Amino acid sequence: MKKRLNLICLGIVLAVLVSMSFLFSTFYYGFKAGIDAYEQGAAGVEKLDVTYKIIGTMPTDVITNETATAINEKDGSTVSILPFISMIGIPNEKADATDSIFLSLLDWMVIICCIYAIVQFVKMIRNIHRNIIFDWANVKRLRRLGFSLILCFCCSLVTFAINNHLVSQVISLKDCDFSIAFQFSDPTLLIGFTSLLFAEIFAIGLRLKEENDLTI
Repeated sequence: MKKRLNLICLGIVLAVLVSMSFLFSTFYYGFKAGIDAYEQGAAGVEKLDVTYKIIGTMPTDVITNETATAINEKDGSTVSILPFISMIGIPNEKADATDSIFLSLLDWMVIICCIYAIVQFVKMIRNIHRNIIFDWANVKRLRRLGFSLILCFCCSLVTFAINNHLVSQVISLKDCDFSIAFQFSDPTLLIGFTSLLFAEIFAIGLRLKEENDLTI
């Protein structure tokens, strides 16, 4: 029984890590780009005067769309790309420093929420391995897990919405609209509400158990 539980827990952890992999990879490459830009500036190397923003888009014409292209290294041909999530550079003079600070705070909020959610999940699994299952501590951890994941999703969604608005002020894409619809495919929101649902199921079960104990 515990072997099956361990496999399920491992699957949940892997699912959460995979769903967060895009966030952490984006943070890593953004941090690395900042370090590289600083080193190039210190070495006197001329750098591009642009700020990169992560945006969400929705192609309006999937047949003749030529919004983006890439080179096929196998035969040297050019292939069309339909972008849904992209990084796009805008001139630094068009990038508001206040917005950049706010977006950085949102990014840190997402990372903190993700780490907090993982900690709560690990603590709950530790209790389950100690045969402490239907306990109010687990209910609290499930609620914290759910709310932290929902907050993580909301911060990420706001980040995309703000970036879309900022970029749309200076750039207009052909055959492509700015959209945050693709962001709703992120399973973080579903996992968060599922955690809250299980928390309420546990809470109802505990209340019924306490009422039965008082009756006896």
